[in-house]
Amino acid sequence: MPVTCGDCCCPAECNDERCGCKCGESILTLGLVFVIAAAAFWAVGWLFGWNGPDTHFQADMTYHSFNMFWFYLGFLTMVFGAAYAFYARGGKAFARETENEEPKDESAVQSAPTPYVMMPEP
Repeated sequence: MPVTCGDCCCPAECNDERCGCKCGESILTLGLVFVIAAAAFWAVGWLFGWNGPDTHFQADMTYHSFNMFWFYLGFLTMVFGAAYAFYARGGKAFARETENEEPKDESAVQSAPTPYVMMPEP
C-alpha cells in the first residue's frame, strides 16, 4: 500500500487495503466548495462593478485578482483530491461495487429482513 495521509491520521487498524477512508473525495469536495464560493463572490463583484482593474482594495491587488486566487486554489484542490484518491486506492477510486459481488438469482427465494423491535418505554 502506498504512503498516504492515513499513516499519520488514521488508527493503525485502518492502514490496509480495506480502509474505507475517503480523504481524496473529501479534498475534491473542499475544492468544489472553494470554486462555488469564488463564483458567488465573482457574481457579487460583477453585480457591484468590482471586477475591473481599478478596484484596488489591498496592496495593489484588485478584487478580481484576489477572487481568481480562490478559483485557482479550488481547481488545484479538486485536481489534487482526485489524483490522491486514485493514488491512495491504487486506481480504484470512486468505485462502488465490491470485488467479490456475486450475481443474484432473481427467481430464488429471498428471506425477509429482520424486523426492528422498539424498546418499551419505562
